[in-house]
Amino acid sequence: MRLLLVDDDPRILTGLSRALRSSGLREWDVATATSGDEALAQLTLLPADVVVSDVKMPGMDGPALLGEVRRRWPDAVRLVLSGYADTIAAQRLTGVAHQFMEKPLRVGELVDLLRRVERLRARFANPAFRALIGGAAELPAAPALYVELTGMVEDPHVTLDQLAAVVRKDPAVAAKVLQLASSAFFARGGPTADLREAIGRIGSQVVRMVALAAGAFRPPPQVAAVVDRLQARGLAAAVLAQELVDNPEDREAAFVSGLLADLGMTGLLTWMPDRYLPLVRAAGDPPLHVREVQEFGVSHADVGAYLLGLWGLPRIVLEAVSCHHDPLAVGAPSRDPILAAYLAHALLDDEPIDEGYLARAGCAQLLPRWRTLVRGIASCEP
Repeated sequence: MRLLLVDDDPRILTGLSRALRSSGLREWDVATATSGDEALAQLTLLPADVVVSDVKMPGMDGPALLGEVRRRWPDAVRLVLSGYADTIAAQRLTGVAHQFMEKPLRVGELVDLLRRVERLRARFANPAFRALIGGAAELPAAPALYVELTGMVEDPHVTLDQLAAVVRKDPAVAAKVLQLASSAFFARGGPTADLREAIGRIGSQVVRMVALAAGAFRPPPQVAAVVDRLQARGLAAAVLAQELVDNPEDREAAFVSGLLADLGMTGLLTWMPDRYLPLVRAAGDPPLHVREVQEFGVSHADVGAYLLGLWGLPRIVLEAVSCHHDPLAVGAPSRDPILAAYLAHALLDDEPIDEGYLARAGCAQLLPRWRTLVRGIASCEP
């Protein structure tokens, strides 16, 4: 794999290159550039799998460079390395950067991140879909959410709990908020699946701008109604999923996993509506996720997990999203967010439940109560 490091300080580039080569990444081809223009010239000659750029550089800065990389080489993973936790820069970067890293960076952190990228790209081996997903800036969101958040942040008495309750309504905005909060750009606390904590980390004004950016990217008219139903179903699944976990500490991760499980469908409907919408509308057997694999080589669960992986969301959320149609793919069953996301969507969609799987997880006896619970939640859907 090829890595391109971009920074206007040659000393940083030299130090990083040497450290990476001595840290076990010998199979990576590491190239460097001291400006955005030089980086684009190098990429034109030989595209990179991963581009790591500083934010503040003379001439073409990091956001402008990564925006151009996104347009011309959408398959590249785009990472930001900066010592400036600048709110305005962060808002510009949310649409073009997959993850953020903070200077001074420990080389081990970058190595770990690059290894995760390796595994993610190996798992999602279809180059056409990698390019499709990598080139997406925002996912569809309800435009009214920005208006609602704007009114709330102007209220000096608004609480984090109130803001989190509004953000939870929309999977696209929730995903971007978690992406930012899970990055070193705003905090050193590591990935989080807690929306309240995420809003506290990045601030209500940034959340509002994320909502604006997401709301500006609207689904084509022919899929808008389907996307609206998906978002409503995602919220219902999230509410149900948090009731299905055994450990109270897993409730937020279960909520997020239920909310984002079908995010790949939203992306596919937006990026390729003419090809994907007929597949969604075609009822019958086999199920949609099986027909997706037959048609595209991947399912919407794969698409969603890959995108969330690029954004650096916690591994438990990625596994839950990736396996919400096939929880056996992650090993021994337990009452965790993976099982919760699978059950929530299966129950809401009235799909067959693998009761043997539930028995091995020690919760088969709870299925009748959960079916009663889902009827109450489903009745509240718009």
